[in-house]
Amino acid sequence: MANIKVGLSKKSTVILLILFFLVLGGGGGFLLWRVNQSKTVASEEKLECIDYDADCRWGGPYPKTNGNCPNEGTAGICQYPHHDSFCCRYRKVVTRYHITFNTSTGGTISLSGQQSVRPGHSTESTATPDTNNGYEFAGWEGSGGGNVSDKSQKKLTISNVDSDATYTAKFRKEQIPFCNFTYKVATGGGGSLTGTATQKVDNGKSGTVVTATSASTHTFVKWEGDSNQATASVAKRTDTCSNTNVGTPVNKTFTAVFKKKDVPVVKYDLTYKTDGNGSVDKAGPHKVEKGKNGPSVVAKAKTGYKFASWSEKAVQSPVPPKPWSSPIIGTPSGPHVTSSRVDRNVQASMIITANFKKACGDKVCDSWENMTNCPADCKGCGDGKCVAPENAETCAKDCKAKCGDNLCTHDENAKTCPNDCKAVCGDKFCTHDENAETCANDCKAKCGDNICSPSENAQTCPQDCPVNCGDGICSEDEGPDKCPVDCPSVCGDGMCTDGESSADCPDDCGSPVVGEAVPETGLFDETKNIVIMGVALLMLGMAWTWVSTLPKKAYVSIYDTVSSVKKKSVERERENRRSKLENRIK
Repeated sequence: MANIKVGLSKKSTVILLILFFLVLGGGGGFLLWRVNQSKTVASEEKLECIDYDADCRWGGPYPKTNGNCPNEGTAGICQYPHHDSFCCRYRKVVTRYHITFNTSTGGTISLSGQQSVRPGHSTESTATPDTNNGYEFAGWEGSGGGNVSDKSQKKLTISNVDSDATYTAKFRKEQIPFCNFTYKVATGGGGSLTGTATQKVDNGKSGTVVTATSASTHTFVKWEGDSNQATASVAKRTDTCSNTNVGTPVNKTFTAVFKKKDVPVVKYDLTYKTDGNGSVDKAGPHKVEKGKNGPSVVAKAKTGYKFASWSEKAVQSPVPPKPWSSPIIGTPSGPHVTSSRVDRNVQASMIITANFKKACGDKVCDSWENMTNCPADCKGCGDGKCVAPENAETCAKDCKAKCGDNLCTHDENAKTCPNDCKAVCGDKFCTHDENAETCANDCKAKCGDNICSPSENAQTCPQDCPVNCGDGICSEDEGPDKCPVDCPSVCGDGMCTDGESSADCPDDCGSPVVGEAVPETGLFDETKNIVIMGVALLMLGMAWTWVSTLPKKAYVSIYDTVSSVKKKSVERERENRRSKLENRIK
């Protein structure tokens, strides 16, 4: 054991190094911080030798000597410190206190920085604000040091100094009353503003110029918010601040108001007439405001005539180019031709004439003309004009088939046009009113159409044809027991039904046995396995009964044996570890 070496593990060494550097860094950092704290420099002290006996009890701030201590009075010397015969003792005595005067932005002080003051003496400093840049004195901050004068005064005096202290002179921007001016345009517009819309102006001073400029369609009225009529009616304004309250600014808003110029209303005359072969329903003249629309006018032709065109003539001179937009021209209909017109965006007085022409003889077979009333224009079927009594059925050359004309022509059928052509079974079209049941020639059976057609049954289409016992089809949910009519019993189908037995159908009902019948469940078919299982359960029960009858000492002996074996195993493991450790140390 003499050769055993004691050392630290790697983990312990790392932890100790970390703690060492933390202590070193923390202490060094604190010292560095403490050295740089100029405001907390400790007062100056010295050691003096004093006598604490009855002869040395006196009044006053400084220690005095009475000759009882040898060499008493020599600076820092006490010949017999703690000597009972002289009662000499060392004591720290403050010789100087440090009073520091600082200043903030906005001024200066007469005495600045750290001042070394003897105990009981006085010091002072005076603050001077920078008035040229708008600063004023706001007071001194700090406490302690001795008897302090009023800190709200520029001159600060600390008398009977008895401790260290720091005081800072505070300055602030001089507070001047001011006004807030806001300029805007009234709701509805009509103009704009030039200049600064929001201005902050000191008391007694004037803001910048703001001008209200009206649009071409409006004129300036006044400035709302200005009670002075002389300045309120002038579009160009400059406002001066008048406010003596430092804490509350004066807020004023001036709103420029504009009004729309009066525009004279110009109206024009619209007159409608005909060439003598018809009439107009609204001849006029009609007074129409400039830029507005005229009335809706209808021209009607005489019998034998039809509408041809409109012609316009401006009353004013010179004639403005296109003083109106394109009119709405109606479509002629019937033997008395009509045409409607609306003149839009009227810009001049006009005379508008409706012109007509003869209807029959113009080589055009109009809709109201036919071979009877105008054979000169209408030549009959083949003239390219579908007129009565021609139709798609009597004259397919001129008249095209149209679904809804009540004529079932050669290119229409009940499927393409059920309005004109009725459905007929056998026309090879399965229409909406036909199905596979009512017309099997046109409509093929389709599984899912809710019709059980002759070609469908419960097996091929169960959606349309439900299962029905007696339909001659043995469906999945039918069997010899449910529907023997459709599903007759057959030996070998795996079901022992009525009429079958083990004698005539052993495949379905089992083989016949002699003696008592055994249930055909398969549980008792393996007799050998059952016997073996019973013997095993009997032996297990006997063993458990024997163990339970053993006395308590037998259990204790078994437990002690197990514990002894376990204990020896633990001791053997410890001995192995000890041997390995000693070998490693050697």
